[in-house]
Amino acid sequence: MEKKSSHPIAQAIVKGNPDWFMMPFDYKTFEEVKGKGLIAVDQGGNEFRLGSKDWFSPPSLRGNGAKDFDAAAATAGEGAEGPVHNTQNPKPETYNPAPPDKDILLSYCGRIVAGFDIEDRVKEGSRETIAKLHAMGIKTVMLSGDNEKKCRYVAERTGITTYFASQLPEQKLDHIRRLSAEQVTAMVGDGINDAPALSLADVGISLGTATDIAKESAEVILLSGQISKVEEAISLGRKTYLTIKQNLFWALAYNVVAIPVAAFGMLSPIWAAFSMAFSDVVVIGNSLRSGLKK
Repeated sequence: MEKKSSHPIAQAIVKGNPDWFMMPFDYKTFEEVKGKGLIAVDQGGNEFRLGSKDWFSPPSLRGNGAKDFDAAAATAGEGAEGPVHNTQNPKPETYNPAPPDKDILLSYCGRIVAGFDIEDRVKEGSRETIAKLHAMGIKTVMLSGDNEKKCRYVAERTGITTYFASQLPEQKLDHIRRLSAEQVTAMVGDGINDAPALSLADVGISLGTATDIAKESAEVILLSGQISKVEEAISLGRKTYLTIKQNLFWALAYNVVAIPVAAFGMLSPIWAAFSMAFSDVVVIGNSLRSGLKK
């Protein structure tokens, strides 16, 4: 199921555990639910769900669920019709609570059969980048689908003071809509759940390693995938905007001065042509000057 998903976590699971994906699995239907997880139905009509633990209710594990799951996986992998099980919830006493610290759960026919832990690693240079953004007068807010504990962990290590945990794509969109109404907003994201918010933000920034839909939704793509490039991109954008305003000023100033002088015959055609060419040189030189700055 994870091999069919474009989510960064799914890709990380596939890359980190290649031995898990040696046996082909034949699915009849497959669906990716934004902000929640994956749903697949095999040839025998058995439903598999893989996603965030908040998606599963009740978060439980049946005693023989793993055994039934192994049997279904073996037969479905051969393309045969897997065993059909009753998907109704068994009696409560047959359930054992699922480990509450598992980030991703896998269910088979309504029964949770496995859980996975996901470790968050803060990108190198993240704290320094956030500090530079704050020094530039930029407020940072983290919108994440992770739980409160993981968001707090990342916020403490990056210097982000405001964060919202357990956010669905629609909730991220609402936050961006509210922030954009108050001030210019830039959104940095790399997952399928970030795409709507990236499209709505004044400036959408994605990474070269992001999902295709995230890159399509963004105006800026950082090819290196380094978070430190976000500050560089914003700085470059500000310098470019300042250069544009300077060029407009100089072009307008030359026209305001030269046109009346030429209209009253105080400027010969040769000098008028020279003045116009000189104004172009000033504008081009000012643009090149910005590119030479480090």
